[in-house]
Amino acid sequence: MLKGLYETTNTNWILLLRTKLLSLKMEENENISNFISCVKDLSDKLGDIGAKVSSTDLVAFTLNGLVKDYEIFVSSLSAREKQFFYMRRRGRRALIWALVV
Repeated sequence: MLKGLYETTNTNWILLLRTKLLSLKMEENENISNFISCVKDLSDKLGDIGAKVSSTDLVAFTLNGLVKDYEIFVSSLSAREKQFFYMRRRGRRALIWALVV
């Protein structure tokens, strides 16, 4: 009985965090580093409860949430044929756009 209760709670938590991640939008005056940290934090929380977010989804969620100031950047990245991904570097949170060859 307890197992079923915790599985339901876990599923609800996953749905809540995924919804937050999908709807996350950068504020007009927000620093890009802060926005990326918010995306990464939600992703990490999902990973901690067994719902890992793929690198491709992380990039998509991030690009989708950027303000209009980044529209040209988003368009140019979206037009590329090669895939981009998130990476962690030296224990600090950092977004690294890298080509997957």
